[in-house]
Amino acid sequence: MALYPNQFNPLAPNDLVRIGSAMDGGYVIPERILSSSMALLSFGLSDEWEFEEQFFSHTNKPVACFDHTVNGAFWVRKIVANLVKGILQLSLNRLRRSVRFFSYRQFFDGRKRKHIKRPIGYSSIGGLSVMEATRLSNFHNDIFLKMDIEGWEYRVLDELIENRSSFTGFAIEFHDVDIHSQRICEFIEEINDSFVLVHFHPNTHTQIGHDGFALVVEMTFMNRNLLHKDETLMHKDLPLPDLDAPNLPGNIHKPINFAST
Repeated sequence: MALYPNQFNPLAPNDLVRIGSAMDGGYVIPERILSSSMALLSFGLSDEWEFEEQFFSHTNKPVACFDHTVNGAFWVRKIVANLVKGILQLSLNRLRRSVRFFSYRQFFDGRKRKHIKRPIGYSSIGGLSVMEATRLSNFHNDIFLKMDIEGWEYRVLDELIENRSSFTGFAIEFHDVDIHSQRICEFIEEINDSFVLVHFHPNTHTQIGHDGFALVVEMTFMNRNLLHKDETLMHKDLPLPDLDAPNLPGNIHKPINFAST
């Protein structure tokens, strides 16, 4: 039986809610983050922005999403692929996704809901640092960060640690866990004075590494300033019924166990 590191074992508050898709792209976060955040900073978009839509509908706070890969060529590929597969597979869902571009244009209005086509990472290759992205978005404090940038998250973790007072929380998808589990543990320990890990979910649409871990996991962190007076957080059996969901239909959750202290 594979045991995830003890540091991965979250302490769950009682107000966890699911924001975003019932499948991939949805994250479990404390509801109080919605009322406490002044903005959503989102790294990684592709063709799924239900998290951003629901965050905005709950809060009416500005959203800035950074993803340089979502451009005209991206949409042409998506539209053609979904049309062809929809016709060949007689798939109504595929045909619906072929017109997803119009929903994208409607949501990202360039005012309160921005899509900025810039990468996150090293400035030497044209990327933005986390704080450069916040300044470009005109965000200041009480920011919630959602990040799924395919392995580049490790290159900005130090910056999150250094600027952690600016954030109400993080929802981060960590990739290549089999070779980065120690770095993730270090990150959790380095922000432990300011943040608590409140949710953990192995991505079910990923391979399992030689150590038995899912190669991609999702974690939610909450700023300790949002803890209620005398609030006690507890470990809960995972996955959480009615909140956690497989990342794709037909996937199943494998047992989630953690090493003891």
